[in-house]
Amino acid sequence: MGLENVPVLLLDLDGVVVHELESDCGKESEILLLHDNLGEILSDSENDTVVVTHRSSREAAHILKTVGIGTEDVMKVIAAEDIFASALRSKSYRKMMSKGLLKSFALPMIEQITGRSRNVFAMIDDKSHNLDAMRAAGIGLTAKAPFKFDDVDYSTVTFDLKSFLNQLPDLLSQIPLGAHVDLPAMSQSFTSDQRTGASTKSLQDHMFNRVRRLRSSLPKAS
Repeated sequence: MGLENVPVLLLDLDGVVVHELESDCGKESEILLLHDNLGEILSDSENDTVVVTHRSSREAAHILKTVGIGTEDVMKVIAAEDIFASALRSKSYRKMMSKGLLKSFALPMIEQITGRSRNVFAMIDDKSHNLDAMRAAGIGLTAKAPFKFDDVDYSTVTFDLKSFLNQLPDLLSQIPLGAHVDLPAMSQSFTSDQRTGASTKSLQDHMFNRVRRLRSSLPKAS
């Protein structure tokens, strides 16, 4: 397989790789790991991985270090600052004002970094609007993570990341461009190994989170 055909996984963090407990749910803020041996899963994969997150670069770096994903396991981390810069470069001002900081704004940057066309990109995210924007922008495949968390018994609904990565080259070659899949749900209870004791609480006061909170407080247009 030539480099131009090697799949690129666009990997979200929250709801896909980790869940961070909020302190207002009666427990201390804590990053919980949704998959065991994440670094090993990514490094053993035949695909390349780019993390794409609305977290700040400092938050993302802290999360990746906490869950054992090293710089050798991913090609690049695209954080909120990078998405914003890419949107400015493409002069997507109006769309950013009306739609918010779409992850799809980063696609030209990711194409440049990977040297590959977006038709070999596949994105896993737990938010439909992120996937819809990516699909509209022409990536090869979107996959919705079935995330759900029960903060009473520390159980979660997630998916088998390793299985999906093993299937990804075949999926991209066999299904129509721009296809969407819902990943099969898998229930699990958190073990002590998945509880990290770490959090990003001290890193969360930054411009992008403040803007996000402001947008969420505004009345929705009818």
